[in-house]
Amino acid sequence: MAAAVEGLEPRKTASASEDASRPAVETVGAGPGVPPLLFGNRLNLDLYPEGCHQLLHLCAQHGQHLLQVEFLRLSTHEDPQLLEATLAHVPWNLPRLRSLVLKGGQNRGALGACLQGTLTTLPTGLSGLASLVHLDLSFNSLETLPACVPQLRSLDALLLSHNRLSVLPETLGALHVLTFLTVTHNRLQKLPTALGALSALQQLDLSENLLDTLPPEIGGLSSLTELNLASNRLQSLPTSLAGLRSLRFLILHSNLLTSVPTSLAHLPLLTRLDLRDNRLRDLPPELLDAPFVRLQGNPLGEASLDCLSPPGCSVTLACGVRLQFPAGATAAPITIHYRLWMPEPGLVSLGPHDFLLSSVLELWPHGDVSLWLLFVPPRARRCHEVVVRTRRDNNWSDLETHLEEEAPKRLWARCQVPHFSWFLVVLRPVSNACLVPPEGTLLCSSGHPGVKVTFPPGATEEPRHVSMQVVRMASRELQALLGDPEAAVSPLLCLSQSGPPSFLQPVTVQLPLPPGVTGFSLDRSRLHLLYRAPPAATWDDITAQVALELTHLYARFQVTRFSWYWLWYTTKTCVGGLARKAWERLRLHQVNLIALQRRRDPEQVLLQCLPHNKVDATLRRLLERYRGPEPSDTLEMFEGEKFFAAFERGISVDADRPDCVEGRVCFVFYSHLKNVKEVYITTALDREAQAVRGQVSFYRGSVPVEVPQEAEAARQRKGADALWMATLPIKLPRLQGLKGLGKGASFSLAPLNLGNAETGFLTQSNLLSVAGRLGPDWPAVALHLGMPYRELQRIRHEFRDDLDGQIRHMLFSWAERQAGHPGAVELLVQALEQSDRQDVAEEVRAILELGRHNLPTKLINGGIAGLIGVTCVFPIDLAKTRLQNQQNGQRMYTSMSDCLIKTIRSEGYFGMYRGAAVNLTLVTPEKAIKLAANDFFRHQLSKDGQKLTLLKEMLAGCGAGTCQVIVTTPMEMLKIQLQDAGRIAAQKKMLAAQAQLSAQGATQPSVEAPAAPRPTATQLARDLLRNHGIAGLYKGLGATLLRDVPFSVVYFPLFANLNQLGRPASEEKAPFYVSFLAGCVAGSAAAVAVNPCDVVKTRLQSLQRGVNEDTYSGFLDCARKIWRHEGPSAFLKGAYCRALVIAPLFGIAQVVYFLGIAESLLGLLRGPQA
Repeated sequence: MAAAVEGLEPRKTASASEDASRPAVETVGAGPGVPPLLFGNRLNLDLYPEGCHQLLHLCAQHGQHLLQVEFLRLSTHEDPQLLEATLAHVPWNLPRLRSLVLKGGQNRGALGACLQGTLTTLPTGLSGLASLVHLDLSFNSLETLPACVPQLRSLDALLLSHNRLSVLPETLGALHVLTFLTVTHNRLQKLPTALGALSALQQLDLSENLLDTLPPEIGGLSSLTELNLASNRLQSLPTSLAGLRSLRFLILHSNLLTSVPTSLAHLPLLTRLDLRDNRLRDLPPELLDAPFVRLQGNPLGEASLDCLSPPGCSVTLACGVRLQFPAGATAAPITIHYRLWMPEPGLVSLGPHDFLLSSVLELWPHGDVSLWLLFVPPRARRCHEVVVRTRRDNNWSDLETHLEEEAPKRLWARCQVPHFSWFLVVLRPVSNACLVPPEGTLLCSSGHPGVKVTFPPGATEEPRHVSMQVVRMASRELQALLGDPEAAVSPLLCLSQSGPPSFLQPVTVQLPLPPGVTGFSLDRSRLHLLYRAPPAATWDDITAQVALELTHLYARFQVTRFSWYWLWYTTKTCVGGLARKAWERLRLHQVNLIALQRRRDPEQVLLQCLPHNKVDATLRRLLERYRGPEPSDTLEMFEGEKFFAAFERGISVDADRPDCVEGRVCFVFYSHLKNVKEVYITTALDREAQAVRGQVSFYRGSVPVEVPQEAEAARQRKGADALWMATLPIKLPRLQGLKGLGKGASFSLAPLNLGNAETGFLTQSNLLSVAGRLGPDWPAVALHLGMPYRELQRIRHEFRDDLDGQIRHMLFSWAERQAGHPGAVELLVQALEQSDRQDVAEEVRAILELGRHNLPTKLINGGIAGLIGVTCVFPIDLAKTRLQNQQNGQRMYTSMSDCLIKTIRSEGYFGMYRGAAVNLTLVTPEKAIKLAANDFFRHQLSKDGQKLTLLKEMLAGCGAGTCQVIVTTPMEMLKIQLQDAGRIAAQKKMLAAQAQLSAQGATQPSVEAPAAPRPTATQLARDLLRNHGIAGLYKGLGATLLRDVPFSVVYFPLFANLNQLGRPASEEKAPFYVSFLAGCVAGSAAAVAVNPCDVVKTRLQSLQRGVNEDTYSGFLDCARKIWRHEGPSAFLKGAYCRALVIAPLFGIAQVVYFLGIAESLLGLLRGPQA
């Protein structure tokens, strides 16, 4: 038994001509003599009455203007002979036609279904349209394909949906460039073998037909990417489907398949295989475990049913409806047809106090079947019940219904039905019924035990069915409505019966007295019994016409006719008018209207009608993704009332929607269903010049037939604005710099960061870079990200001519939902890998690695590297400082080794480490700041995730060098004073000894002397701050900047490139020895390059001068005097020593970073749980 779907709109092709789907931007009708219906190269006559007459008139009067027309739309709701005669003129008058749309469906039937056009054939002359690439013949009455269609050899897209085709001709194989073919909702029973000759075909939709087999030749469609065979009668598939190597989507749901070829699991590009609602009891393991296979609704693992016993079967339709056929329900296999209708007053029958809980289900043919319907859980069920309502012979009746709870808030209504027809689930007041025999009986309300109806003997001659419903009204609501704190009412009683309108004997009705009123203390003048006889809307006071018998809690009275009865207790005199007002309020719902725009895409607008008590909660949930004005004022609406949303002031709906009539979006209000729609809007105004400030206004439509008088009375009280409900502002922001970027470029992307500091971040620019790399693989990535296929179809439709827009929309929609959730970045990488896009996954990993910054670990690594480096190379740094400070006239040291030997003799071994304490204290922040700042600037300059250019690497190094001088300058200032103090003291000692020996006639001065005094860093810092303030510690700042900034500009790019050259192709990062050597080479090269600036800095920061040594007033003065007195070679003093200092220092630093010593230490401190 098959389940076939009918009435569904075909998915619009994305392969139609690119130009055909692009809106016209140029109006030609401005010139004299040009017909006003012609817009550029487009002629749209499908929405004009008598379109054929319009086209014939244009051909006769303006033939020269039609020569440039490339796009023609014409409705086929015309006289068949006139239509054929009109089309015969097309090849001669429109020779350049590229897109021809001859489509029905603009008119609708009584139940709202689209009507098919009258087109049954096409004139043979249409085969002369040599430029035609797009032909749409949907919603017509074609029984055979016109002979001229296969002769249109340039055809790229052919749409034949919703016709009466039972076969396709073999000549269809002549369309060698056809890429899109849809033949949904026809009567095809077999396919031509020539279909396999369409080698260029990419999308083929054959759903909703009667196909039971597929020709083996279908495997020859080598370019096919999408194949839709849903809702047919297929029992098996040809093995030739394994030849569809380009196939990505294979839709086979709602067929009769009992087996599937194993070879489908080996299609290399397949990302979705939909096998739902078939007869599959077993599958190959390759398909059973595949993530892209959908198998819901199949009897997997169940034993095969014998055709003789047990009889009957169970069916689950694709819409979620469950059917259980008992034994003997059908004599032969039948096809179940179903259709889900959106609820509207013409399809829904509701009583005065009923609420709709589901869509309308239509089933046929007839049969005895058990039916399960899913419905919306009602908000309040006290004194109410859920029933399934069905239509038979134009009469609606309620079925005996049982409720089943599958999960919280997932309820099923089950009933037994003897026929297939229309079904819906409603919430009604509890109804009690009985069959009244001539002997009489008693009927009690199960919801209100105090309500009873007594039928005396002889009340009827023939048995008749009687039913009773009771409706409560809260006393607080009634008192607020009437402004009477003492007003009270009994439950509202509705009595109905079959048979003659009157009973032969009076029937006794018992109603409870209004709350707070007792029979012994009430004022009978304030007690009123009201009566209403439909269809009248008035309530009549019949207190004086009946004898009211009062007890302590109840009032009894006798009647001969059944209708509505209501007991009132009030001081008001005009009780009938008050009852009508209260009756109206019982049926009205207080609602608010909202209009919100998507934050990421302001052209997407959400319109919703919400119950007043749900507005705040709904807005809190939506405002993360939407923004917009405050909700409208509170309004009142009837269940089943129509209303419309119209966009005004330059804004209109940007789609052909079936629920859009004359530019207005139609709604039908049902209090328990979601009254929400999302639409795309557009404007003809220039958004690049300024923002468009429009609005959406809501207007009332028709009301349910049961309440016309109440609604009419309410509208008359409102005067001229009776139909207007509310107006909310809508703003389309100004487009900036979007020329030439295409449709998708108009996104207003919100700031976005996925990830965290530990795993790294993906920013908006990173995601744009990823989107630019995905290409046609984006649907596979989206499915692996968990996005529903229906959302993918919507994205394809909305951005059907913009692949980049599809990708960006998909990626940012997912990212917005994932923002703030852990694991989002890992999910994206995993989806890319599962979609065979390892290249993009590696790029994302590179972005994450570059953006992963953990400041504590970098500070610790920098400090460790500095401590190790300073300990190893500080004596060389001391020799460098003393060599740079001595001037040519006073050469105490001839080389680095000479300096170290004399320092040890003069000051001892630890004299080589003078100033080391300062360096050890400040090198940790200095190295950490430099390396961390470089990583930070590299991350900021690599938003697209690509490899940094040389210029950007130099800029990152420049930023790092600038940041480090905050610590470097004071450190260098104190260190130089301590390092050079020994040289000054030794020089003075040597000069004194030399003078003494000269006086005694000695020829050789002695340089050995007692150790010079050792000033401490604390003393130096105190003296500098006392004499010069904080500026004293930053003396030589300019020279330090001129040294450190160029150093970083040279070092970091050079290290990055050397490290990259040494990285093996198979590894993600270079070995540690490569990092060490790259750090040494880059450090020494940068040290030598900036040594002139280091010499000037050292001279400027040395506060004490030797005998006859120059003093300097600034950087330029120092450089000038060095050049004049010592020559150019003086700028290279200590270069060898500096290279020996810097090379191992930075090599050690890179090795520490490579080994991750800080990470290991922090891991030990955190323990095994970390």
